[in-house]
Parts: sequence; structure tokens; C-alpha cells
Amino acid sequence: MKRPWLTASLISVTAVIGMAGVHHEAHMELVRGLSSFRAALPPGTTFTYGSAHPAILSLGATLTDITLRDGSLTLRASRMKLGHPRPTPDGGLSIRAVEVREPFLQTPTQIIHGSALSLRQLVLPPSRPATEGHSRIDPAHIALAHGQIEQLSVQNLVPSPSPGPINVHSLFSGRLTLDNYGPALVTTLRTEGSTIAYERTVHAPGQEPQLVSGQASLERLDLRQKDLAAQVAALWDHHPLPPHMAPPESFAARNFRLSMTSGTIRLDELHGTGTLENQTATMTQDLKGFHFQSDEKLPFPINGAGATAHSVQVSNLDDHTSQTNASLTVPGFMTLTASARTVKTYFAEGNS
Repeated sequence: MKRPWLTASLISVTAVIGMAGVHHEAHMELVRGLSSFRAALPPGTTFTYGSAHPAILSLGATLTDITLRDGSLTLRASRMKLGHPRPTPDGGLSIRAVEVREPFLQTPTQIIHGSALSLRQLVLPPSRPATEGHSRIDPAHIALAHGQIEQLSVQNLVPSPSPGPINVHSLFSGRLTLDNYGPALVTTLRTEGSTIAYERTVHAPGQEPQLVSGQASLERLDLRQKDLAAQVAALWDHHPLPPHMAPPESFAARNFRLSMTSGTIRLDELHGTGTLENQTATMTQDLKGFHFQSDEKLPFPINGAGATAHSVQVSNLDDHTSQTNASLTVPGFMTLTASARTVKTYFAEGNS
């Protein structure tokens, strides 16, 4: 038996209520469905719950004190309510609404939890067998009209199998909202009160590579991105990002702060827009308010409340070349303009 995706398995057990319709035996139908689900679990997989009640009006069910363990994976929730679950023609699952309190998921590499999760119009694809380099989840083919999670916390227990120059240890967001998520869709993402802790490898001439830690935080981020699902899927399975990835259609960050061992950088506002036409990606960015403080680099801080920056990057996605023109103005301190051309060998040349 192929083990289905952990969360999809738990959700699918309530589909029996939707099939049962509105009648007095709905509770017994739910209990029988849960018992059949438990009996069909693969060896070593356990499922427990405190109580189960049918939600007649929404053709769904409410479960409490849920724990589902599948080998090294554990899913828990203090309460889960699902409305109108239905199988899809291709073997997936469609659910009108999902409400979860205290969701918790632990895998061999991550611990993910939050205080509350809300999903609307969720469509899960058929589960796939777990193979090396792929999880049973296929985020590239999940569809979601609206999702929101409060107090999201993600802790990476081990480094990525293919670590890049930056390895993220943990992520926290006070609130994360997602709208119109799915294959080839233009997705809107918003995070509020977010913090990322990371480490990166520094290479200095004549010295051994050194790991240094840092932390990035921002008050709010708004992102509008086409086919974000494909990018999430690549990151989830530790694969390279799609080579012809479109730039964000728009993004805005407020009160971004980067704390490093060498100093602290803070940006008051950062806005950007992007377009993709004939494999040419254009990204325009504007910054307002630039602050920098470093005891190592400068004997005095830069308080650029009136500082502005503007940059335009034009990239050819076919040959991986790009041209960037940028300017930075800090009143009373400096005005800098620069241009650079980058080729796929990642050597850059420019002037300023």
C-alpha cells in the first residue's frame, strides 16, 4: 500500500460525512469512517483523537486532540473542523473550509507549528509515492483560494541537503496570508512581524571559510508573484528554482532590519515591480530610508532617513545575463551611481 500524504490522509477521513448527507446517522457514519481509516493505516502508523462530531450544516466534521504518527512524521492539532470535503475526478480532494487550532507538524528536518490555521477552497492533488528528493506533498499542484496562519514558527533541525551560501535556521511570522495559490496563478502573499535567523559562509583570502550568524526581520511584506507554487515546490524538495522564473509582479517591504556581526542595516521602505516579456525580465526597485551602523566598518553611524535608491535590472532568462543600473543618495553624505553586467559565469564588471 502506498502511504498517502500525512495531512491529506487525516483530512480525507471526514469525506464520508459529505457522502452521508444530512440524517440522524451522521455521527455513526463518522465513527465508522474513522475506524476504517485507522484499520487501513500502514504498519507502524498510529492515529488517535479525543472526540469526533459531524458538522451537519457544512457536511463536514470536527475532531479534537488529534495525533497522527507515520514513522518519523508527527501531526497534531487540538481541534480541526472541515467543511464539505469531496473527492475530485483525478483522485484528489476538494474541501470548502478547514479550521485548525494549534497545528503542529514535525518531520526529520523541520518543526512547524502555529496558533491557528484557516483555509478556504482547498484542492489537494492525488498523493504521490515518496521518492528520494521528493516528498509525498506536491505543493506545485495544490490550489487554495485563501489561507491564513497565526503565529507561524518553522525550525530547521538540520541543514539543507544542498546548502547554499545562506542556511536558514528558523522563521517566525505573526501572521501569514496567502490568496489565489496554485499552478500558473498570480498569488498574493502577505507576512506581518516576521523574523529569520540564518548563518552564512564567509570566504576571506588566505583564511579558512568561517560561519557567521545573522538575523533579518521586517514589519510587513506584500508580494504578488506568478506561479509561486512552482517556486515553493522547488524549495520544499530542496531543488533549484525554475530557470525561467518570472520576477515578482510587485512587492513592498516595511521596516526591514538586517543584523550581522559586522553591523546593522535598516531600510524604512522598499518597493519593486517586475515584468516578463519574450524571456526578458525587468525588475525596478525603489528604496526610502537607509540606516547603517558598524563599529568595524565605520566609526560613525549613517542615519539616512531621507536617503533614496533606485535600481533597474534587465535579465535575459535564456542566456542568464543581466544589466543593472542603480543610484543611491544619502543627503549630506554621498551620491553614488553604478552599473554592472553579469553573465552566467557570475563574474561582474562595472563602474561607479
